[in-house]
Amino acid sequence: MYIYRIIYLFVEEESAAIYITGREKLYLGEKATFFAFIDSKISSINKIFWRRKNNQGNVTCSEININDGKYSGSKTILPSTELHIHFVCTKDEGIYEVVVESFNKLVYKSINLDVLKGGEDTDVCIAM
Repeated sequence: MYIYRIIYLFVEEESAAIYITGREKLYLGEKATFFAFIDSKISSINKIFWRRKNNQGNVTCSEININDGKYSGSKTILPSTELHIHFVCTKDEGIYEVVVESFNKLVYKSINLDVLKGGEDTDVCIAM
């Protein structure tokens, strides 16, 4: 009996076939909204998702659960996908990426979110 193991090697690349728009500098408590438009040049799409690099600048990323209340209203459908981040706080700062997984490649585009404190504001993250 033979056991075969298929190993998928994903190549990651930033792509000009994805365009992201949205305000990158927000004040505490505002809602961040990023729109990503995915060009039809990317073929054989298996999955679309958003992820966030940790705010220490490390390479590690975590996939965002768009069903979480913090991200309610977010969508991952073609040709445009949206990420909504409600009541932003400093913990939300960082690099957000929309990722398109196709056959053996992860194609992504990044946008950076900066959260500004104004005057007497306190940094309280509101759980939803």
